[in-house]
Amino acid sequence: MKAVSVWVGYLMYMLFAVTALSITLYAVNSYLTLSKLKITLSSLENAVLTINRSINDVKTCVACYRKIELKVPPDSVVYLNNGTIYGLTISSAYYNYSSKFVDVNISKFGTLWRYNLSTRNNFNGKVVIEGEGCIGIEKNSTGVYVEECK
Repeated sequence: MKAVSVWVGYLMYMLFAVTALSITLYAVNSYLTLSKLKITLSSLENAVLTINRSINDVKTCVACYRKIELKVPPDSVVYLNNGTIYGLTISSAYYNYSSKFVDVNISKFGTLWRYNLSTRNNFNGKVVIEGEGCIGIEKNSTGVYVEECK
């Protein structure tokens, strides 16, 4: 009977240790996911603002062309669509991100959260960048145009 009592005590101790380890790993994983999301959103905002600033700079010249090299965070997209610059990422974590420089739209997408950062400017053209890419901004007598670099 004493041997059974020892085994029950050992199993209870192991159950407690495994539970404590599981809770710790869950907390660490949640913290790391949230930290990664904060960095991703900050990087996306910087990319959107860099493009916006470059378009504004090109508008000041009479006729010019500028190339912007961008590196977008993993699982994220930056796209330009006829006057609006978007930065989009999806995450399993919720973070109440706000900015005074870009519009932020957070929506639930199944079990995931979709973060859409955007700002408006006056240009024509469509470009999508995933990973690394290049945007060409050209101003001529008819307006400002964006395109993928050649």
